[in-house]
Amino acid sequence: MIPSDLIRLVINKEIVPGQKGRGRRGYGNLARARVLVYQRLMGYNDMQLIRHLKANPRVCRTLGLRSVPDRSRIGRWKEKYPDMQESLFGKLSGVIQDLTKTDILSVDSTALEDKEGNCGYNSRGPFVGFKLHLSVNQLGLPLRAILSYGNENDSPFLPRLLVDAKVVLADAGYCSKSNRQACRANRSVPAIAFNRRRSKKKHWQPPILFKKRYIIEQLNAIIKGAMDKCWKKVRGFKRKKSVVFASLNALLVVSIESILSGKCDIRAYGRYRC
Repeated sequence: MIPSDLIRLVINKEIVPGQKGRGRRGYGNLARARVLVYQRLMGYNDMQLIRHLKANPRVCRTLGLRSVPDRSRIGRWKEKYPDMQESLFGKLSGVIQDLTKTDILSVDSTALEDKEGNCGYNSRGPFVGFKLHLSVNQLGLPLRAILSYGNENDSPFLPRLLVDAKVVLADAGYCSKSNRQACRANRSVPAIAFNRRRSKKKHWQPPILFKKRYIIEQLNAIIKGAMDKCWKKVRGFKRKKSVVFASLNALLVVSIESILSGKCDIRAYGRYRC
């Protein structure tokens, strides 16, 4: 399917209300959301996107634009509407959950290195930047996401990453009594590795965590490749949040198409890249 048609089909008025803002005619919330997701789906920077839209009037009409926005306007959209992209991610995630039952939910965080961020730690050691906290289903599709500064601890984010699932997988960084209670309150079995610094038990991880750990690690690699370090190309936490969630939304749009076509291949994202 043509990318612009796919964006228009999935991101519709039921997903994003089409209420127009105070700007020029044609720049409503629906069009703004579509344009930012389309940009990340195609891998364009702002100037490449503008040239592409000018050369393809049909794409403009499909995305809901009556005229091509300039570069400063696209930058303002990223600054003003990060919450709209985050809300869109939640709704697309709901579509994924309606289409596929979540048996296994894996939780983890990945480092987004950036000099504007804070000093934090991950499994590889210290880094400067931000953290993307994710929960994914057994198919490797992201269902919940939170962007934070690099110095934030992973453990407190687990309750906010939960969805209905049979089993929740997490490494020793999420080892806490409150997290296990949150999983049980969610009617899920917690498969969380024990951390020797937080528990009297020896360092141990459930067998299912050892077998299924690769799912979220694979997704982290795919996401970073799909984002193409887009968070480094904008300034300010709001703009970074906007482009990160726009990238996640583009990935979910392609995933929804793959599921409906009968084959869920998260790597299908790459076929649209320019």
